[in-house]
Amino acid sequence: METGSALGERFMFTCDTNSPIAGRSILPTSNAEAPCVPCPIGIESLANTPVDDDDELQRVAALVELVSRVSSISSPENACKTLVNELKLRYGVRYAVVGLCNRTHARCEVVAISDIQQIDPKSELTLRATSAANECLARGSHGLWPPVDSENRHALFAHRQLAQWLDDASVLSIPLVDAQHKVRGVCLLAGNRKSLASAELGSFLQAASTPLGSALGLIQRARGNRFDRLSFKLVEYCRTQSAKLAFLLVLLGVCGLLLPLQYRITCDCELQPVTRRFIAVPFDARLERNHVAPGDLVAAGQLLAQIDARDIQWELSGKQAESHRVAKELAGYVAAHESGKAEIAKLELERLQLTIDQLEERASNLEVRSPIEGMVLMGDHSKFEGVPLEKGKTLFEIAPLDRMVIEVEIPEDDVRFVQPGMQIQIRLAAFPLQPFEGTIERLHPRAELREHRNVFIAEVDCDNSSGLLRPGMRGSARIASVRRTVAWNWFHKAYAATLTWLGW
Repeated sequence: METGSALGERFMFTCDTNSPIAGRSILPTSNAEAPCVPCPIGIESLANTPVDDDDELQRVAALVELVSRVSSISSPENACKTLVNELKLRYGVRYAVVGLCNRTHARCEVVAISDIQQIDPKSELTLRATSAANECLARGSHGLWPPVDSENRHALFAHRQLAQWLDDASVLSIPLVDAQHKVRGVCLLAGNRKSLASAELGSFLQAASTPLGSALGLIQRARGNRFDRLSFKLVEYCRTQSAKLAFLLVLLGVCGLLLPLQYRITCDCELQPVTRRFIAVPFDARLERNHVAPGDLVAAGQLLAQIDARDIQWELSGKQAESHRVAKELAGYVAAHESGKAEIAKLELERLQLTIDQLEERASNLEVRSPIEGMVLMGDHSKFEGVPLEKGKTLFEIAPLDRMVIEVEIPEDDVRFVQPGMQIQIRLAAFPLQPFEGTIERLHPRAELREHRNVFIAEVDCDNSSGLLRPGMRGSARIASVRRTVAWNWFHKAYAATLTWLGW
């Protein structure tokens, strides 16, 4: 039958598979691997007290159980709370305290006190326990008050203050070191001398220092800060097949973002006629009748509207009658040899004749006809027949439809990527299944305000011999511009918007 000491040397501890330290060895495989932690006088003798095999097995089992419970908890604070409560329950001490070291291992902070759920950092107990823990950390060895020898009496000042504050209780401190000889924390036990001087407690603490320190160290590295947690999860995840697949997909995605891709600018467009003819009212008159409406196709010379002739005829008849009267007066003045009056009458007769000629010309141009063949774009006057018209007012707008121009509205932030000669694809809303491909012929040098947007107009010539296209038709256009990486195509506008928002 193997002895308890042999069992302890051969024992390898493996924690819960769900813990952050799953699969890692906590207890050393031999005594030679364990870090050397000095023991104060009194503790060493208790740890080396001979025990039988049953006691040894019970000690190892209790240690395994305690380390397993501590290491299965992912939070360092919760693990320390479990540790202090287990120590108090098992050994009946008054207080069990655990403090964890900071990153530099220069100071220790109390994170758990038995039977206390929430630690008050300003309480007297917390402050005195912190001082005792830092004193143990500075000494690098166990501490016991009252000391067995007089040499340690002055080196345990904080231990003595804590013991006196607890009504002359005994205080025991144990550094918790990991397998790399780094102190991860300090365990304080406070109670009567008898409970702290038991051989079972001394042996247990001697054996538990390294496993508990290693467990807390691993938990701190896994959960200590955001970077550590991320690193730990990343390392664990990279060991799986899914991680390798994910890494491959990420690599392919990065390579895909660096591939060259032609930048395509999407913008609105509108059909417009190449030329337009505007027909205006030649003189003040009334509209007698309107013969066409917007959208009608008209031929050259076709009658568009007719002007009312009554006002002109009435005025013409009046001027002709006045002209006959002045002519008679002129003949009388000449017969009477009144040269002055005759000259005035002659001038008045010439003025009247000019007016009559003008009215006769108007009377001969009462019909408004189309000068070209095309479509009537504007001029619905059917509801205004008989209404007086002012000279110069546009009656009709006519445009030929054999040739059309597509006005492409390029956004201001994309105009630097557009030049004449670039290929363009256009889809009109009226013919979505019939795309039109062309070339940019002209680019206006000045921006225009359309639909509350500042745009630059690019023109694309279009043949309309079939007559299907109509002015005013709208659609969308895609311009094949420069070649850039996929990442640039996707994110350059967001990057520019961010810089603008930041004021750069």
